[in-house]
Amino acid sequence: MKILLTLIISMISTLASSYEIEGTQVLKGSLKTEILVESLKTTCKVKIEDVKNLLEEDQYGNPGYKIKVDLSLNGGEFLSPKKVKFDKTIFLTNLFSDGVRDLEYFGSEVNLKIKNDGRLSEIRFPYKYNTVICRF
Repeated sequence: MKILLTLIISMISTLASSYEIEGTQVLKGSLKTEILVESLKTTCKVKIEDVKNLLEEDQYGNPGYKIKVDLSLNGGEFLSPKKVKFDKTIFLTNLFSDGVRDLEYFGSEVNLKIKNDGRLSEIRFPYKYNTVICRF
């Protein structure tokens, strides 16, 4: 009986500690890429300016962060009146209602994904009636 109890306790402690705590923080800096928006060649630029620790953690001990992001779209053709212009500063967090998501940040209708090393991977945000996706 003692052996069975010891075995059960060791299994429970192994399962509880099997989740790897990464706590990946997005890196500051800026990236830009070329995309098509409304059939116009457009530059999508994302700049991460400020990263603050929220001093909150999820159930696994992953820290929550709040970041300041500058988004911009700039595009159009030289002699065409059609232009794409968008500039917005937003604040995102990785603290979701179900805990921290290590590689994902969100805000009002904006979703930012990062790689394991903290570099930007993708950002999605609304522009007019479409969702713009910039991949880096």
